[in-house]
Amino acid sequence: MKVTNGSVARAGLPRGLSAAVMQYVWNSIEADATKIDIVFERMAAEVKAVKTFYIEDNGTGIDYSTIQKTFGSFLDSIKQTRFTKGGKGKGRLSFLAFSSRVIWYTTFKDKDGVNQFYTIQIDEGERKEYESSDPKPVKSATGTRVEFRLPKDTLDADYLDSEDFKRDLSLEFGWFLQINQGNNLEININGKRLNHSDFIELFEAKDIIIKDKADENRIYKFTANFIQWKDKIGTDSHFYFLDGQQQLKERAATGFNKIGGRAYGFVHSVYVQSDYFNTFSFSKVRNGNNVELDLDSVDNDQHDTVYRQLIDNLKKYVAEKRDEFLSSDSEGAIERFRERGTLPIFSDDVFGKQQQENYTEVLKGVYKTAPTLFIDISKPQEKSLLGLLNLSLQSDEREHVLDILSSVVDLSSEERRELAELLKKTKLSGVIKLLKTLESRYAVVEILKELVFKHIKTTTERGQLQDAIENNFWLFGEEYNLVSADTSFKQLEDIYLNMIDDGSSSDIEKSDRRPDLFLARHRKIANGISGVSYKKQNLIVELKRPSVDIGTEQFRQIEDYRDILRKDSAFNSSMREWHMFIIGVNVKDEVASKYNAFKHLGKQFLVSCENNFYIYALSWDDVFTSFEVRHDFLLDDLDIDKNKILEDIRLKKELNESQVLADETVIISEVVRKKPALSTT
Repeated sequence: MKVTNGSVARAGLPRGLSAAVMQYVWNSIEADATKIDIVFERMAAEVKAVKTFYIEDNGTGIDYSTIQKTFGSFLDSIKQTRFTKGGKGKGRLSFLAFSSRVIWYTTFKDKDGVNQFYTIQIDEGERKEYESSDPKPVKSATGTRVEFRLPKDTLDADYLDSEDFKRDLSLEFGWFLQINQGNNLEININGKRLNHSDFIELFEAKDIIIKDKADENRIYKFTANFIQWKDKIGTDSHFYFLDGQQQLKERAATGFNKIGGRAYGFVHSVYVQSDYFNTFSFSKVRNGNNVELDLDSVDNDQHDTVYRQLIDNLKKYVAEKRDEFLSSDSEGAIERFRERGTLPIFSDDVFGKQQQENYTEVLKGVYKTAPTLFIDISKPQEKSLLGLLNLSLQSDEREHVLDILSSVVDLSSEERRELAELLKKTKLSGVIKLLKTLESRYAVVEILKELVFKHIKTTTERGQLQDAIENNFWLFGEEYNLVSADTSFKQLEDIYLNMIDDGSSSDIEKSDRRPDLFLARHRKIANGISGVSYKKQNLIVELKRPSVDIGTEQFRQIEDYRDILRKDSAFNSSMREWHMFIIGVNVKDEVASKYNAFKHLGKQFLVSCENNFYIYALSWDDVFTSFEVRHDFLLDDLDIDKNKILEDIRLKKELNESQVLADETVIISEVVRKKPALSTT
């Protein structure tokens, strides 16, 4: 058969610089090289043109006695002792992608053990021919240096010097470098070692032991080298099957990097090595390197029970790695949605918090089941999708979530089953958690009623009331965090600034006056439609024992707190909003008469408003009624009998002293805070 320059040109040679360079690196690996150097020099600084370019290795060199077979044959290769990536004899002509001449300077060991050196040259104009010099004995070590002469414009020094080139090499050779770390194999670019691990997210080697069902005395060991890449690798994820000499026998798609035909970021490769594949045929005619097999030497093929067990094990293993990836990635996805502002907004009350927890759990499950739903969609589309999911969960027909997802992406029967179980589980779990939380809160409220209405003479503000309230400050809003309790203003500023602003205190002399509770709202509150003004909300709560009513004297006490804060430069920013509450059993008329002056502000119980300082006067009954108004509708939905809540507690404990009552509120709040996630089984 006649081989012409035209037939060579049409033989499917690598056209890109990256692919062409990789062919020569594979040639070095096939020659048992442990050190491969890619070296280039620019024509001048900051110029793309390349002056010199070569690839050098310390491999076995090219045996002169086989040169006619290696360089005289096209679309064939005799190299079958190592992992053969190129094959078919095309690798030597890959230089045509970026240069017009290539010269090999190679040293090999002849049959007598003498190192011999000679050169081989191919020119673009006569690519079907090669010229070689006569071998000469040398003392230098074996190896090959391939020099590329007469560079073309496609030989770009900027690319060879870029992170893209390192990435391309790492994605091509990273797995081989990883599983051959013990052999000290290295690839260098201008003297700097390629750090392939920069592009590998996860590497794991797993041994799989399989017994032959036909002969249980025969046991096979397979080593599955799993790599999860940080970036795309330009192809579907595959299983690569290698024999005991790391020669590629075949590859097969894993089927785990796409859902509904779309990729979702789980980019991986699995390299399975075993002596089992030494005499294995995937086709019984040819293996992946275009070499005809001696059928008499074939022991196994794809119908073998060991091979089928191996595939089942591999798919189960990769499925586990995929689930781990999606579980981890779902956390990141929630954070990305939050940063983009596409998540639904929930209320700050206990019901809203439970809805948010329930929604987040389901969203993670949906993302794990159908991550491609959220790929390549615009921000408005993402917000609509997330909002639609929330509406579906709030209705009594949350099973329609499955119908919605199935209309967009193909779900397997197993995926539908898992998602259906998640929808049921989160609903039940959410109801149970909300039920327990509400029961505990109503118990606290009932105990507080006992303290302030029945133990009037023995209940103290600094003792029992403060202990009870500081452990249950949800009474004043779900969104607040306790900064201090019964702390003087001398200490208060440092605590507050460290918690809210990470700032330092001012030098102003602080008062020894002590507010009972100081609560702070961490999040910033938008003020106005424009959203350009933000405030940090703070609460100060002054508690009065049941025997003291709220009159002018008590009102002036909290005004003193306001004045202290207003005079302190560390506290008087217009960006802060202060809400001060004074609470007692009764509010005297002299204070209650101030309500009417501030009705136009729409703030109930407000008795003073100056700049960013708001003072409220409430009775304990106002506090309890407000709680019930916010929560009674939940009791109706969840069928909670609040009359039995305190009765159940009394059956277990004598609640006949004010201190015992106060202690019980602390115990209840601590149990709720530390309570683990409830089981739904």
